[in-house]
Amino acid sequence: MCLYTKNQKPEIAQEDIKVYKVMRVAKSSEGGETVTYGVPPYFSGYIYVKGLNKPRTESKPAKETTCSPYYCVEEGYLHAFKDWFRAAKRVTALKCENPHSSYYDITEMYIPAGTTYYVGDDDDIAASALYWPDKDKNV
Repeated sequence: MCLYTKNQKPEIAQEDIKVYKVMRVAKSSEGGETVTYGVPPYFSGYIYVKGLNKPRTESKPAKETTCSPYYCVEEGYLHAFKDWFRAAKRVTALKCENPHSSYYDITEMYIPAGTTYYVGDDDDIAASALYWPDKDKNV
C-alpha cells in the first residue's frame, strides 16, 4: 500500500493517536489458547497481533513522485485511517469489489507517542508502529 503526502519528513506523535485499521479479524485456537489476529485487505504477508505491531522492514524516507508536490510512503510503515468515516468508506469499497467478502471490519488502534508517522491526503496514516489494545474495540 502506498500513502501520498505533501510532507517529505515524518511527524512524531507527541501523544497516542487514535486511528482506524481496516482488516479482517480472526481467531485461532492453538494448544487450548485462543489467538486473535488481523489480516489487512491488501495482504502483504503482514499479520497484526494484539499489542505493539511494527513493520518487518526498516522505515524508508518518503520518495519524490512525478506528481509534484507529493511524496510516496511505502516500505516500513503500517497503514490506517485517522478518520472513522474514511475507514468505513474503504470497507464499503472492498465489499463492492467483492460482494462475497463481507468480513472486513474497522478496528481501533493507536499510534504510540514517540512514533514517526505520515498523514496522507486521503485521511490515511502510515506509522512506524501501531498498537492494538487487548480489549476488542471493533467499531
